[in-house]
Amino acid sequence: MDTRIRDSARALVKEVQNRLGVTLLIVSHDPADIFAIADRVGVLVKGRLIQVGSPEEIYNNPVSLDVAALIGEINELIGKTSNEGVLVGSFKFPILVDSDNVVIGIRPEDIKVSFDIINDKSWVLVGKGRIRVVGYQGGLFRVTINPLNSDEEIVTYVDRPMRAGDEVFVYVRKNGIKVYKK
Repeated sequence: MDTRIRDSARALVKEVQNRLGVTLLIVSHDPADIFAIADRVGVLVKGRLIQVGSPEEIYNNPVSLDVAALIGEINELIGKTSNEGVLVGSFKFPILVDSDNVVIGIRPEDIKVSFDIINDKSWVLVGKGRIRVVGYQGGLFRVTINPLNSDEEIVTYVDRPMRAGDEVFVYVRKNGIKVYKK
């Protein structure tokens, strides 16, 4: 099915379910199905029920990287802890954790890049990065960025073209940093 037909089918399923007032059990590997249809979601990983909640709860507060990756795109960065936060190359995430090695998870929409310093209290400057790859994807540009001094990479989307090789300031939404033990 093409995208328009799939969207119409999802809307029809939700409409019928609401009209009849029945419970539906939908099994899908497509997060778009989950967000369009489900009121409650159960996430299975390797045959085990790992998390149950609303689509928003599961997306915004996944209990593991496996859950986060199943429900949507997420950047995974292996970090070292210090008394200043979690370090990944030139990135410093201002969070304190009680483990030596952690994985930072950040959704692409929780990352903002800029050539200038921005003053917005909902975003935290984590450091400078270098743009590695830019690709156009239907109205947005998918940008892959490396922290300076690291091969780790993050992906975000911007609404204007950027060039590979440019240095940028990298910001993360304050509530967008997820921490998992390695």
